[in-house]
Formats: sequence, C-alpha cells, structure tokens
Amino acid sequence: MNTRKLELIQLIMDCHNIEILNEIESILNEIPDNMVLEPNQMYKADSIDLVPDSHYVHLEEDRRRHLNGETKGSTWDEVEKRLRKKYDL
Repeated sequence: MNTRKLELIQLIMDCHNIEILNEIESILNEIPDNMVLEPNQMYKADSIDLVPDSHYVHLEEDRRRHLNGETKGSTWDEVEKRLRKKYDL
C-alpha cells in the first residue's frame, strides 16, 4: 500500500498538466479532513463515539434498576434457549 502511495505521489510530482493537478486537488478536497480511506472502506480517523448519549442514559437506568432488584436478568443459557425456541434453531 505504501509503495502505491509513493508511486502516486511521484506521478503527481512529475505531472505538469495543470488540468490534471486541479482535478486531483478537487478529488482530494471532497474528502473530509477527518476521514481516512482504506481499501473498500471509509472510517472516521478521530476517535468518536457512534452510540448516542441517550443510549448510555437508558442503559445506565436499566443497570440501576437491575442492581436494585427492580428487574430480573437472564443468564446467557436462558437467553440462548429462548432464542433457539423462538427461531426454531
């Protein structure tokens, strides 16, 4: 991958056609500064939380109710059995 990048940089350096250089600049300017391109994927370079804060608030409330004995939890085995039965697995 790095070799390919270096080859492309060299091609750009050797290019004297302003139209081509402008087109390359235009393409690169369309990529947000905090995006990183990799083969077949695009992801945010910054460490961001994709889960909204409201979900954490909801989870914390559920956890509090569970710890206070207001709700009943299930073991993984119980959940697995229910899912197998429900989806006939």
